[in-house]
Amino acid sequence: MQATNLPYGVVCAPGQRYHPAIITQAAATLAEMFPNRFWVA
Repeated sequence: MQATNLPYGVVCAPGQRYHPAIITQAAATLAEMFPNRFWVA
């Protein structure tokens, strides 16, 4: 099955449950897994 080029991302808002370093590591992992498709705002 072929994947689509649909971009997806997340919005990081203050007051989160997780430490910012954990969010950054997860975002970097997804960006490596899905190049040119993942965004963070």
